[in-house]
Amino acid sequence: MCPACGRNRCVCIPEGFWSSSRMLRAAGERDLRTLFRELNNRGLSQRTLAALTGLGQTTVGAIMKGRRALTSNHLIDQALAGLRTPAPNPPADHAAHGAADVAEPAAGTPDHDPLAALGRHSAGLVRHADAGPVGARSMTLADERLRDLAERYLADPAADILSALAELSAQLEAWRGQKVPLTVARSLWVLSGWRSALASWMSVDATRPGDALAHARAAQVAAEESAHDGITVWALICRRNISYWQRNRSRAAQYAEQAWQRAQAVGGGAAVISASALAQDLAVRGSGDRAKSLISQARRALESKPTQDSDLGGPLSCGLPRASGYWSEAFLDLGDHPSAVRCAREGLEASRESLVRAPGPERMLTVHLAMGLAASGRIDEAVEAVEPLLTLAPSLRVRPLVLRLERFGRLLPGGEATAAVRERIRAFTDL
Repeated sequence: MCPACGRNRCVCIPEGFWSSSRMLRAAGERDLRTLFRELNNRGLSQRTLAALTGLGQTTVGAIMKGRRALTSNHLIDQALAGLRTPAPNPPADHAAHGAADVAEPAAGTPDHDPLAALGRHSAGLVRHADAGPVGARSMTLADERLRDLAERYLADPAADILSALAELSAQLEAWRGQKVPLTVARSLWVLSGWRSALASWMSVDATRPGDALAHARAAQVAAEESAHDGITVWALICRRNISYWQRNRSRAAQYAEQAWQRAQAVGGGAAVISASALAQDLAVRGSGDRAKSLISQARRALESKPTQDSDLGGPLSCGLPRASGYWSEAFLDLGDHPSAVRCAREGLEASRESLVRAPGPERMLTVHLAMGLAASGRIDEAVEAVEPLLTLAPSLRVRPLVLRLERFGRLLPGGEATAAVRERIRAFTDL
């Protein structure tokens, strides 16, 4: 079944697209930018291209603008297959020696394309390097793939992303058995740390706190081995989230406090989420002044650009839309319902204006908005806001969303007027 149109026989690729010799040549040269731009011109959105190719929407946009070129043969092959490329790619052993296609026109003839030939030779060089021992380049490719998986997970936490992460994890473990230079060894620890932190976050979403804790501890070990403060922060935030959803708010605040102390030197999303999470944990305990101060500090931290050391991407990143969810819930706990509504709307507006939408955080913000409206007595508006969420597929009903919807249900008054929506919430959270 096509992941974009949902049909057994994909109808996304325009009729006649692969009849163009220019498009066939672009596919042969593994030129994703040309293919993406032409398909976009013919009506396919970046989101559709991302769904077809299995790449993140940000990655697709960057490729189209010429700001990024994939170097991973695995991802390029995956993208070409997703676009239903009719001609097979050159065999790896053939390209690995830098040989041209058998049918390549001879030099000096009208049909000979020197740039295309150079492209094939470069692709062969990449394949040859892929077959060699682990090195700095292998680390770069693995890092690229891990960040792409993180980004895709936030948009759609599908099972194939978990499978791809497990495959990458197995590759990292295989590399660990090789003798490598110290610089490569550190990069391997960094990748393993990010992998473990991402797996911890996914495990929380899947309601598997035991697995989440094991992954968070592994991330902390990797962070210590690589002296990587960014991973340390995210490992602490993962442990904070485990305690938070186990309703141990005191321990959650301790982890958030530790994360915030480390994050101030890291900046980026690590600082934003640490300050925001700590504000949320302090608000429920009545520490309103410090909670509001931390929200102000989180806003200032948003001005610093994330780096590869502060953010992985996807759930291990934090911009205004995600931070607004923490702030909204903090204001709810402080009883400041107008501020809770304002923060939720601010986050939703920022998300909708973004070039790359993040459905997960948008759903959470929608519940925060509904909770603020319900707490303010605006029940009809609250129910209207939350209605679309109640039809979500079971695979998208992550644990944090379920628990927040349960809290929203408790804010609704009893009686016949809300009986139907309360029953739908119960069915949603029981599934």
